[in-house]
Amino acid sequence: MIKKYIVSIVLFLIFLKGIGQEWQLINTGTIKDLIALSFPTEEVGYAVGGDFGSGIILKTDNGGASWTTIYNEEGIPFNHVYFSDENNGIATAYSNGESEPASIFTTSDGGITWQSDNSLNLRLITDIEYSGSSLYLLGREINQSSGTKIYKSENIGQTWQLVYESEDKTFSKIHFFNTLYGYAQGNITSDTDELHFYSTDDGGETWAEIGGYNIYGNQTIFNFQTELVGFSGGWYSSYLLKTIDGGTTWESLNPPMTGSDVLNKLEINGNHLYLGKTGEAILYSPDLGETWSEQSLPLPEGTITANVNDLKIFNETKGVAVCSNGLLFRLIDPLKVEEISQSSLSVYPNPTKKILTIANPKKETFQQVYLFDNKGRKVRRFSPQTLQLDLSGLSAGQYFLQLNTKSTQVIKRIIFNP
Repeated sequence: MIKKYIVSIVLFLIFLKGIGQEWQLINTGTIKDLIALSFPTEEVGYAVGGDFGSGIILKTDNGGASWTTIYNEEGIPFNHVYFSDENNGIATAYSNGESEPASIFTTSDGGITWQSDNSLNLRLITDIEYSGSSLYLLGREINQSSGTKIYKSENIGQTWQLVYESEDKTFSKIHFFNTLYGYAQGNITSDTDELHFYSTDDGGETWAEIGGYNIYGNQTIFNFQTELVGFSGGWYSSYLLKTIDGGTTWESLNPPMTGSDVLNKLEINGNHLYLGKTGEAILYSPDLGETWSEQSLPLPEGTITANVNDLKIFNETKGVAVCSNGLLFRLIDPLKVEEISQSSLSVYPNPTKKILTIANPKKETFQQVYLFDNKGRKVRRFSPQTLQLDLSGLSAGQYFLQLNTKSTQVIKRIIFNP
């Protein structure tokens, strides 16, 4: 019996590793939209955002467990951030209008002080990309609704060199593998609704068209796992595309989403994909988009949906997601589980016919309480304050009760026999 029980726990943890990854709500102290993330190390990270009245920059020193506001800027929210190390970073802001230039902020002291510059005369900064020793900035000129300018900096934004400009190509996103080779997407026109893809082998000085796809949408996602395997996505008519030949041809993927979902960010970690969008979950794929599942976000009471704007995934058990309205979530370790013999928690009766009671002699505080079936699927979510769990309506069989605290998780095997 003990051997069978251990096998059950091991099998459940295998499912839990992919399906039961847990996101934890973190208090940021702000209700302003959080737009972008940058982590120069696994412990030190920065988040930027704001609203129409001001911009905000937050910092963490403990991998996202807690955050402190380190900078406020009146009038303009931030939309991009990148730090090359714990001290040197750049943040870009929206402009105040079509005739006003967007500002670029740089710091060399870890965000304590920032210097502002708008001399590049860009109305809209649509992307920043770092590769090797070069930082690339993609934008559009003041009073221009189309066209492209790409600047390069070798000193994290202290000085800039214009490497490419075009009046007829409008890039929305860029991706560089090194200081020479990269991809770009953009140039949707209203008469063809076609998305175009380009490549460069000279650091962005020239671009050649390599492929296209007939779809219309706001282009928000452009990321590559290798020089051959990449992804493009957007919204209006929400779409997610995949290429396995370096952007020449693309196929449509089918994650569980609706046409009205806003897709904001695709994070790649090995073969694992994390898709940030509107809704109550982050979409997760363990196999580069072949299969998908939902990772639920523990939204605050009264919050209907989250808008996941950016993601940083270090591994399958550690990551951070930033959202609108100051919401921030941290991916916690689903395999950090207390053994039953070491836990003061117990459940009874077990087997149970309907009501399962949690005995909590140390009065530990639960953050989430979930029930999984023996295939690793989440079938119930209970209030963390409830110690009597109603299992009625479930099929007879074996289940696993997962109790999440701030520091660990406890898993109990349950037999339900109504």
